[in-house]
Amino acid sequence: MSDLLHQPLETIRRIQNDHLKTQLNLCARGHAFYRKQWQQAGLDIQAIHSVQELGRLPLTTKHDLMADPEQFRLHCPDLPVHERALWEVLHTSGSTGEPTPIYITSHDYQAYLFQARRVAEISGITDRDRLANLFPLTPAAMGSFARSEANAYAAGASVVGALTGAPWGDYDMHRSLDDAVQMVERHQCTVLWGITSFVRRVIMRAAELGADFGHVRMCGVTGEASTPAMREDIRTRLRALGAAGTIIFDRYGSTESGGLAQCREEGDWHNPAPEMIYHEVVDPDTGQPLPDGERGALAITLLARRGTVLLRYLVGDIVSLTRAC
Repeated sequence: MSDLLHQPLETIRRIQNDHLKTQLNLCARGHAFYRKQWQQAGLDIQAIHSVQELGRLPLTTKHDLMADPEQFRLHCPDLPVHERALWEVLHTSGSTGEPTPIYITSHDYQAYLFQARRVAEISGITDRDRLANLFPLTPAAMGSFARSEANAYAAGASVVGALTGAPWGDYDMHRSLDDAVQMVERHQCTVLWGITSFVRRVIMRAAELGADFGHVRMCGVTGEASTPAMREDIRTRLRALGAAGTIIFDRYGSTESGGLAQCREEGDWHNPAPEMIYHEVVDPDTGQPLPDGERGALAITLLARRGTVLLRYLVGDIVSLTRAC
């Protein structure tokens, strides 16, 4: 496993602080939203030297991002090509409003691969696995679907795209539920990757079709919480299809920041890339950080982003932070 995750907190903080200072300096040069915000607030960014001082910056809300996503895209034309060339555009909040673009440079994509490799190391996905991407093919590119490939690439695994979801567009590329079941069976997929209720639906349909899912050893589910009863139901159904001892992980994350990782079922989520992402739990009214263990709003700061950059961004979840597993 990557060494940084086993380093003392002081070492991690030193790296985070260095990355934060670089990120703030870039934003001061080429981030329209934060430059304006800081000027209006009279903030001296050069006086912020550590992640512990982030409380001096205002919070960023989803409304801020959705109101003008272009304002959050970094523009520094003197950066190396890989830091400014656009690799892809993903979208967030498509289910609750107009899809909001998240700009990803080549640098950011490589950083996500790095993060995904750490997630694979923590959760136990290897280069022997075959991932079944059961996320829907949506009209706007959503992170969970698009990043399934990157998660497989990072682990050295192979990936099968089921292309499920409600049909749209002119080219008739969507596949049926039965097609998805047959692909999992034919390719002997070892990891089912998708929205919790749809993964369960695939398993139920597999039973109706008499499919062999004996090779499935893990389900990585997200988008909906999986209760212990739901996980046991999925596991029981998989046992009937020939799979024994299937691990079911809840994947937590966002299109804006990528995924976190569980090291065991029902465990807390680990930040797999602390040199790239800093988490705070804050009082959403005052913006002030709360002590470890106290529940509050999750705010993320992207420490090494070159496309869409977000600082103290409120994800929309209530959580608590601990420092030990």
